[in-house]
Amino acid sequence: RPYEKENRAMDSKEFENTIWEMIQPMDRENGQQLPRPWFTAFEDPQKARVFVVGANQKNGYDPSEIDVMRHFNGLFSREGETCRGIYEEAGGRSKTRAQIDNLITRKLSNCGVNDVLETNLVCRSSRQFSDLDATERDQGSEIFSFLIKTISPEIVILFGKGVIKGFARWVTRSTADSDYRGLSERLIHALPDEDSEPRFIHVNGAAVFCIRGLVQAGWTEWDTWAHAYTDRLADAVCETLK
Repeated sequence: RPYEKENRAMDSKEFENTIWEMIQPMDRENGQQLPRPWFTAFEDPQKARVFVVGANQKNGYDPSEIDVMRHFNGLFSREGETCRGIYEEAGGRSKTRAQIDNLITRKLSNCGVNDVLETNLVCRSSRQFSDLDATERDQGSEIFSFLIKTISPEIVILFGKGVIKGFARWVTRSTADSDYRGLSERLIHALPDEDSEPRFIHVNGAAVFCIRGLVQAGWTEWDTWAHAYTDRLADAVCETLK
């Protein structure tokens, strides 16, 4: 399995206890928020084989409106709560969420891959990534590190050049690979053109696919052919998992 796990296997109870600790309310200048480690419809996140990775979430959860226990249950699809239900109740309506639904998770589901975890390099919410200070980025990155090392996905899909560079930086900080520039260039080089066939880069045993951005300038680079390409991407991911 990629991303060598800790010396001992983590059972589900310990995993859930760690997540519970990680999602407790955190202070921000404009009030508290509940960290959001992932978004998924899969009922056993610890067994997800596919990670879809962005930079950070735009929409935060106010703990005075969303109880932390409901948030926790939503992460594991329990007690009638779901990630999507909590997200929509909290007013979540981001363009990125719609793009991930339409271009990635729905297409993967259509070919039988439902064990998909959508997460972020920094699991803290802000309108812009640059709004997060160094402490918030470090804390949010700890959640991502825990997830990817504990769950150890077989497939990682990165969207956008900023995320690709951030992932390369995370890898070189967190593993024995110290060649940030080389890894970043290899991943950027794997970005598709209109007629490209999807290809992945092996990173610590995981197959890492890179796609262009889903909003703003990154989206305009491929908006006319994104649907055709992500059809091929879904097929490639399914084939890689066989």
